[in-house]
Amino acid sequence: MKKQYTIIIFLMLLTFAGCFSAQLREGTNVDYVTKQEAPSDCKKIGEVELDLSKLEGAVSASDVIVKLRNKTGQIGGDFLVVDAIEAHRDNSGRYYSGFGRAYKCK
Repeated sequence: MKKQYTIIIFLMLLTFAGCFSAQLREGTNVDYVTKQEAPSDCKKIGEVELDLSKLEGAVSASDVIVKLRNKTGQIGGDFLVVDAIEAHRDNSGRYYSGFGRAYKCK
């Protein structure tokens, strides 16, 4: 019986661990702001968003920022202006989406 509980707990932890995003190498060099504009010497290179139709939702607001920083880094940016983070709820639970603008400053 104890072995069954151990297996169940292990599977639950494994499931939850898969829900969180890791900061990718490209995203670690991306600075970000919310409710502000990018510095004037930065050049906008694109927009980044979590596309819910591609199941890119996040499990928390901080997870949205991690994913947007990763996307900014992947397109060559080093600065992110987070324009919106939105919470959603449906039958499967709560999830978050967001979008922002990617810039190259350095």
